[in-house]
This record gives sequence, C-alpha cells and structure tokens, in this order.
Amino acid sequence: MSEKQKQVSVVGAASYVGGPLLRALKKYGYKTVALVRPSTDTSSITDVADVIVRGDLSDFRFVEEATAGSVAILDLVNQLNPPCNSLAEQLENDIPPLEACLHAGLKHDAVVVFTSGNFSLPTKGRSGKLDETLAARPAPEQGGFSSGWSTFAHIEEMAGVLVLAEMKHRAEHLVHEFVQTHPKSRACVVIPAATYGPGLAGRVSFWDAVPDWYVAGYFKDFMTGFIHVEDLARVYLSVIERGVPGGRYLAAGQPLRVSDFVAVYLAAAGKSVDLAGKHVFANTQGIVYDDSATRRALGVEWQHQLQDSLPTLMDYLRQHGKLAPKT
Repeated sequence: MSEKQKQVSVVGAASYVGGPLLRALKKYGYKTVALVRPSTDTSSITDVADVIVRGDLSDFRFVEEATAGSVAILDLVNQLNPPCNSLAEQLENDIPPLEACLHAGLKHDAVVVFTSGNFSLPTKGRSGKLDETLAARPAPEQGGFSSGWSTFAHIEEMAGVLVLAEMKHRAEHLVHEFVQTHPKSRACVVIPAATYGPGLAGRVSFWDAVPDWYVAGYFKDFMTGFIHVEDLARVYLSVIERGVPGGRYLAAGQPLRVSDFVAVYLAAAGKSVDLAGKHVFANTQGIVYDDSATRRALGVEWQHQLQDSLPTLMDYLRQHGKLAPKT
C-alpha cells in the first residue's frame, strides 16, 4: 500500500470505542490520526494515536485539512452520556461533524464511515428479523421532521436514548442522500449493537452501568445484540478494505435480551443478586437481529462470545477500580 493508503482518520477518537479501534488500526499497519474537540480528554489514546489534532469538528476546512492523506475517515462522534436535552441540540452536536466528514471524504476520495447504532433499528411495532435495512424516513412536518417516532418508546426510562435514536435515524438518511447526490462519495454506515469489552486506560462501555440500573429497576428489558469491541473494530477494518459506497453494515453480534446479559454479567462479576420480579421482555413480536448479510459481505465472523469474554473484562474493570455492579 502507498503511504496514503496506510493512514486512517478517526473523528471523535477519544470515545470508548475509539481506543480499541485505534489500537486495531495500528496493529494492521495504519497510521492513525485522531481528531478531537479542544476540550476532550485524550489521556486514553495518547499512547495509541500517531497524531492527535484538536479543533472544531464541525468546521469543514479543519476536518478537510486534518484528514488529508487518509484512505478512510471514521466518524465516532456521539453525545451519549448523557444524550443532549433535545433533538435540536443532539442534531447540532452530531450532524455538522458528519457533514464535515462527508465532504472531506469526497475531497480526498476516502471511505467515510458514519457510526450509527442499534438505536436506529426501531423495535416498537416491528416483528421478526431486524437487519441492516434503512428504516423509512420520518414524515416531514413544518419543513422538518416529525418530532417523535417510537424507536424506544416502549422503555419509559430511555427518553434520552430516544432523542439519540431520532438523531441517528436522520443521520443515516443524510448519508444515504449524500451518496445519491454525490456519486463519487464512498460513504457508508456501520451499525453497532450493544458494544462491550475492555476499552483503553480505564474507559468503559455504557453497558457496564446497565446491570446496576437493571437491578435497581431503572432499566427495563428489551431485545438487542451484544458485540465485543474487538469484533466491532474488525468490522471497521473490513469496511475500509471491502466496503461499498452506500453500504450499511450491522454488527449485531450475539442477540440477547438485556436481562440475559445482566444475568451473565452478574455471574462473571461474582455477584449473587436475586433478579426475581424484574421486568423481563417477553418478545412476543419474535424480534431477532440478523447481521448475516454484513458477515457475508465483509468476510468476518465474530470471535468473541459474551460468556467467554466477560472474565477478561472483569479483570480490566478490577484493574481500573470500575468493577460493576455495585449492588
């Protein structure tokens, strides 16, 4: 490969997923450029990123200049913990960096990967197989989008995630429409399910907090999938090499109910907690996540199973003083 082909830019690189992704990119011979906002704590990626560039991630010129020479631009920008207070704020936080990445990718003839999430796969009112298919665009309302569609409305505690889901859904359509409008664009979408596993320098997953929330009754049960962070990194690597413009790649991993995840997690943590009486998702709609099309297209298979992977995760959490749950 040429020097250009060995460089990948990761936007929002100090996130939980960013560290393991940078490490995987380096392992496979890529030079890594980490783009972060000026206020971002980069201590978790200092030892793995070749270059760290701070600036306004919504500034088209900054992103274009910082990503010059990259064969791929991976967008991990996501205000999740906590989500923004309103859909307008969430869009303002996440959409401009995505637009900057899309235009920079067009300028550099680089693959652009927008990271969506299982948030974009609405479960209420749907049944059967959920795959990488793009859900219908919300109906316009007063020149914009409708203010609500029921992605996670069946989970009362997740109003903030509902806002994030709304943003993700709109962003996926933005990518789709950008590729249609710009035939030379090489943009695509990776849709991770619930991502778990060791981060870097003490970074932990959203899902390391869920067992406490579930035991306390703050988090209801639903159907999703669980993907190890190293398997997810392999998806990005494969998309860089074999992804197609406009492609959508679902990394659902191991489909499970949240309650099943919590039970296995508690056992691995050595916690004896009675889960009797907790909300359990009946899955009367027969929901299952199916990422077989992604695995075929990219030639990947998942190397990690939840039960086998959790002991290593527990060691990592103990090492950094973050073993959960606290109950």
